Formats: sequence, C-alpha cells, structure tokens
Amino acid sequence: MLRLWDQCIVLDPVAHGYAIKVRLGHIWATPSSTFRLAYFAQNDARLLVEYGMDDGEAYNVLQHPESREFNYNDPFLPIKNGIKGAIENLAWPSDRYLGRLPSRRCVWLQQIWDEKPSEGVGCLAMKDDSGRYVVETGRLFIDLIEREVTLEDIPYGDWLARPENKYFMRRLRNRNGFSLQTGTCAYRAGEAPATVEYTLDLGTPVDGFSKRVSESLHFFNELCEALGMPEGEFLRMTDVMLEAWKEVDKDQKKAPKRKRGGDAGYRP
Repeated sequence: MLRLWDQCIVLDPVAHGYAIKVRLGHIWATPSSTFRLAYFAQNDARLLVEYGMDDGEAYNVLQHPESREFNYNDPFLPIKNGIKGAIENLAWPSDRYLGRLPSRRCVWLQQIWDEKPSEGVGCLAMKDDSGRYVVETGRLFIDLIEREVTLEDIPYGDWLARPENKYFMRRLRNRNGFSLQTGTCAYRAGEAPATVEYTLDLGTPVDGFSKRVSESLHFFNELCEALGMPEGEFLRMTDVMLEAWKEVDKDQKKAPKRKRGGDAGYRP
C-alpha cells in the first residue's frame, strides 16, 4: 500500500489482479460491490479504511491489533527500531496478526453461470460478449483464533434450493451452524433468503480432529468444491491450520481446555 497525498495505491493480489487507486475523500468498491475502501484526511495524516456492506462501522486497516491506535505525524509510516519495528508497525497492522496466529482470512469462491443471479448475489458480466456472468458463490472465512470456518453468501434460491443440489440442502438444513442471511430473492411462488451461511466449530484438536469434526470437514469440502473451489483445497487448508495450532500449543505452558467442536444436532 502506498499512501500519497491525494490518493492511495493498494496492491491486493489475493482479492484483485490489478492495483487499486482510492482517491482522497472517495469510496472505492468492487464491481459486484462486496468490498469497499475509503481514503480520508485527518490534518496531515491519510487514513485508508474499509467499509462493510451494511454501512456499519468503518475501521482503519492500518490499526495495530494490540494497541488499536497509531500516532500519525505525516502521510507515511516511518520504519523504526529495525526489523522488529518494521514487523510490529507495518507487517502486523497490514495483516492484522494477533500473537503468532493471523486473524480471519477470506477466500472468495466463484463460478461462471449462463444466467444472471438474483439481486443480493454478487456477480460481474463477462467482457467476452458471451452473456455469461462471474458469480460469487461464497466467501470462506478461516478463523485460526476462534478455531472455526464459515462459508457465507451461499446463493439460496439460485443454487442451494435447486433440485440438483438437494443433497447439500438435506445435509445443511439440520446442522446447528446453518443459518439464513439478509436479503431476499424470488423463489417459486414466494420469497426466500438471497444467501445462507454455514459455520463449523473445529474444537481444540491436539493430535488431530475428532471423528465428528472430520466427518463435517469432508462435507464442508464437498460443499466448497461444488461452489467452485479446486478439489481437496479446503482439506489442505485445514491440515495447515492443524499444524499451526500444534506449533502454538507447544509453546503454551498449559494445554487449552478441550471442546468437542463440530455441528452437534445434525441428523443424517
């Protein structure tokens, strides 16, 4: 990120394949309006903030995860105290690390559809004159701190409620982590939620996930694959999470209190 006097240049190769220019005093949004940034001035300081889609509270994306504040003397953050200072003042704020573990990470799931989805489902018309759309079929949030994974913005009427997806509907609707999200879409003779979400508590594994969690993880992986994620990618992510927790737990003098995790209440 490069904070200039009248604009901010943001490079986020995970979310976008190009540089983002956010003009001072303006809000920048993705074409599908699922991600918004704003650049503000406060005396001689320049602040980049991220806005939620519900017009909720904005937060400074350069905020330190522990102190939650910065003292700005000019538009640029100086590197002080050598490598340690650079990590604490630049690397941690930009990635929002909490201790040895990063905070929530997000992966966008996308597919190409022949038809435009209902309002409330993010999409972008392809520029090849094919009439098809790049559709945001879900957002996967991985939380290493809370030890849970959440798949949000799953299209309901446009995907989950279709007859060909009744396998996922049947297995999702009885799970405790399954819930409806805001927004509505036309469905059959009435209205239905535009999107739904599914959260899975991973518990506090020591040597591996419990049988209950492992079964739920494999279903979660099936769901991610059906929504556009490469085969087996989600399970590879959870393997990395497990290895990270093992390393952190080694450094703790007292083992964490174990909880079972999973989505109790599910009936196959």
